[in-house]
Amino acid sequence: VLPKALSLCQDTDIKVRAAMCGQLFTISQTIGTQMAKDKIAPELFELIDDEDKFVARAAFSCLIDMVDFFDVPYRKECFYPIIRTNLQSPPPSIVSLLSSEIGRFLIKIKTDIQGTEDVNLCAAFFKQAATHSDPEVRRLVAYNLPAVVKCLPPSTYTSHLYYATKVLAGDSSTPVRKSIAAGLHEVSNMLGDKAALFLKDPFSLLIHDPDNEVKEYIMMNLDAHMNLFGSQLKGDDKDSFFNGIVGGIVSYAQYYEKKDWRKMASLFTAMGSFPNYFPPTVLYDRFIPILFAYVKSGATSLRPRCCELLVMFTVKLAPPAVVDVYTRVTNELRRSVTCYHRAAYLKIFVFTVEKFSRKFVRERCVESVSELVKDSTAVVRTELAKALLAWRQTLRGSNDQQLVENYTTVSQKLLMDEDELVRGAARQSMDCVRTMEADWSRGTRTGDAEDTLKEAQEGNLTDLVKDLKTNERRHKLKELLRDNEIDGPVRRIPSNQSKPSMLRVPTGGHAAPQSKYTPVSTSKSPQTSSTSVTSKYGPTTTTTTPSSRSKSGVTASSTVAGRPKR
Repeated sequence: VLPKALSLCQDTDIKVRAAMCGQLFTISQTIGTQMAKDKIAPELFELIDDEDKFVARAAFSCLIDMVDFFDVPYRKECFYPIIRTNLQSPPPSIVSLLSSEIGRFLIKIKTDIQGTEDVNLCAAFFKQAATHSDPEVRRLVAYNLPAVVKCLPPSTYTSHLYYATKVLAGDSSTPVRKSIAAGLHEVSNMLGDKAALFLKDPFSLLIHDPDNEVKEYIMMNLDAHMNLFGSQLKGDDKDSFFNGIVGGIVSYAQYYEKKDWRKMASLFTAMGSFPNYFPPTVLYDRFIPILFAYVKSGATSLRPRCCELLVMFTVKLAPPAVVDVYTRVTNELRRSVTCYHRAAYLKIFVFTVEKFSRKFVRERCVESVSELVKDSTAVVRTELAKALLAWRQTLRGSNDQQLVENYTTVSQKLLMDEDELVRGAARQSMDCVRTMEADWSRGTRTGDAEDTLKEAQEGNLTDLVKDLKTNERRHKLKELLRDNEIDGPVRRIPSNQSKPSMLRVPTGGHAAPQSKYTPVSTSKSPQTSSTSVTSKYGPTTTTTTPSSRSKSGVTASSTVAGRPKR
């Protein structure tokens, strides 16, 4: 068999010689190392110099496969000279092969590379290949970057590989940028405490990439990148870096918001660490609007995570901003006509109980939550039943008996709800409430110390909420009075006239007929004007009120003494 295989290596057909290159490693494993040195290696070296580029490429690939098959002295004597020659001045036919196999080759001979000359030779080839004219070569170089960084000494990254990384991150070819973005997190793990210094510029280029498919590979490992840069960068460098990447994250979220929920899920996973790295103003201005939009119109499976992130971001804000966010939550979710928005409001309530003090929750949320027991949708009432445990937690330490009675009334209504799912959720919540109250009676798991700390951190937040509620009540009262005034404006008699009882002029019908003994008079004021006219039916009084309109569009109502005008 062996003579026949060796004769096929000299076959005149190109395809036959190329196919035999793929079989030489298997034959060598069968006949053993020594016979492979004597029989197979000479044929392999001859095929590497084949006149056909296709055959030479296949032979060089076989050479790389067999590197670790032979012992170190033989490799250094016979294999390495061939590889060095090709790395120094690579033939065009095998440049792409070397670019694709350099990572695997270096991993196999990693323990043999000790001299500075060999290290610089491999690093120089990699740096040169990163600027090759063929985009496929550059893509293969980007793919092998983590393996090259792992095998070569750290000093080569500063001298050669950093340049290659930055060039590849800004490459004009999208597949090249995809490849470098997919492996950047692996490179960061190998560079140690200097990773942030070397990778912040390539990372900034990739996260602002015009192609969102490139950003996708960065977002897959965004959490790891954020932890790396957050822990290694300090001071102004840290602030400048994180403020600089906000635009890339926001544009990515806005692009995939209604296109791919899986990509948004990956982003929301990483956003849990954002409060540690971004200032409150950025959270409020750039990221909270994204969460609001997704809570209202995003994928149902991701809404609970959005509600949690919304509360996590809000707790980091200043008190006025917190009040503003919860006002928006109430107006846009609690008062929404969509039942899923109201259900999302209850999820936000549960997370609010975890992050904010009981006092704040009682002042801002409990009243709105209790009103949802009258909701006509079973989905909302089910969420309310699930929130009973969190609601009960807010009542600990409260001296307001009305709050307790309101909670009891709502829980009883939910336990007797017409919907089975609502009743089941209420029963499950009440079982947890009884367990919690038993722990409280034993003095365990009270959470009083944590709640006191939350109150101290919130500062004047509760006072701002009280002021807001007072202003809201005043606004509602003014609207009520204005509505009543529109429905029936009051005509007042001037003080210089006799004081009959105040007359209310209906807007949609006729005024009450005046007595024929009513004196004829004409008076004008900014509010009303009346004019007397004498006709054959007797004196007529016309009263005009600018602020009122009848249903028929007439602005004045007329009466004739003793008889209504037809």
